[in-house]
Amino acid sequence: MIGRLDSLGDDESQRQSCPWLAGIALAWVAGIVLGSLVSSRGMFLGLAGLALVLSGWLLWRGADRPARWSALFALAMVGGLWLIVQRDFVTENHIARLIHDEPAIARVRGTIATIPREVSPEQGAFGQYNYESPGTLFELVVDAIDAGQGFEPATGAILIRIKEHDHRPTLGQRIEATGWLS
Repeated sequence: MIGRLDSLGDDESQRQSCPWLAGIALAWVAGIVLGSLVSSRGMFLGLAGLALVLSGWLLWRGADRPARWSALFALAMVGGLWLIVQRDFVTENHIARLIHDEPAIARVRGTIATIPREVSPEQGAFGQYNYESPGTLFELVVDAIDAGQGFEPATGAILIRIKEHDHRPTLGQRIEATGWLS
């Protein structure tokens, strides 16, 4: 006999570990969602520390299940803290530091990271009333930028739009472009 369908994956350890893996993932996601709503680093750090201390105390007292719940809460707080720190931290030479509300003229050097595609504004039922011209669109991974003081090293990626169909840009090509940074 090859095996029965109901006996497949009947390993006891697999059944017990799955809910905790799902709990860990849900705690992390819940923390990230909470971190997107509340941006207090101190609150997340304090609650995570408090929950870890509580979890350790509960383990010392022999209360395994409440200790696990407390550890999951601490993990959720760490997930929220991770999001806040990751969102607020921009390196010194990242191109995002130069993007402001008002467009500014800049020259960039970098490598084309996506396949350039032609975009046409004439789409949908009202496409014939669109005033935009067709163009070429691609992502450029920036390694240097000149915003008025000469080229300086930079990191990050920007979306380049050429206001006409252009077949010259190719994936992996190094280019220098001048345009409005917004």
